[in-house]
Amino acid sequence: MSKIKEGHNFEEITEGAEYKPGELIIRYAPKADISSRTKTEKESILNSLGGAKIKRNYKNVMDLTLIELPPGQTVKDALKTYNRNSEILYAEPNYKIKITSAVSS
Repeated sequence: MSKIKEGHNFEEITEGAEYKPGELIIRYAPKADISSRTKTEKESILNSLGGAKIKRNYKNVMDLTLIELPPGQTVKDALKTYNRNSEILYAEPNYKIKITSAVSS
């Protein structure tokens, strides 16, 4: 995972970066008891934000989820909506990652 620059604005798409249209990676805000959110809780939050669908839940980071936006909702618009919601810790485009060097053995 890449290092996030100090002062990074999650409401904006990083200039020049490639990403998959119609998808966001989101992390739900922690619950008061610090437990992970249930599938039903996650779906309820998504429905309140326009009806995105869960594509994948990541196990290595609690409550990190890949979602598919509903038809008609752009990544640019969704970033503002999701990042301004108190139930979402952060949302970002599903950026394409490029390997720029390899380690030789």
